[in-house]
Amino acid sequence: ISCLGACIVIIILYNKKIKILEKHTLQFFGTISYDFYLCHFIVLLSLKPFISGVSLIIVSFIVSLLIAYTSYKILANINIHYGLKKDN
Repeated sequence: ISCLGACIVIIILYNKKIKILEKHTLQFFGTISYDFYLCHFIVLLSLKPFISGVSLIIVSFIVSLLIAYTSYKILANINIHYGLKKDN
């Protein structure tokens, strides 16, 4: 099954007719995905004593998204300041 998923991703990447990867929303999530990965579990555990159920998932997603975006922007500015090249 994972091989099938990899094949689908390869087909999407090389097929010019399908431009799903050029969408701004996906590019945004791709840009902050590592920062989101680093903070989402900590945010989820921090909010768990106060919120439960679907609200916990929604609130932790939004908070993690804000932290990830802020973290990316700060780190990108530090990299530019010290002469490291920006991805974009």
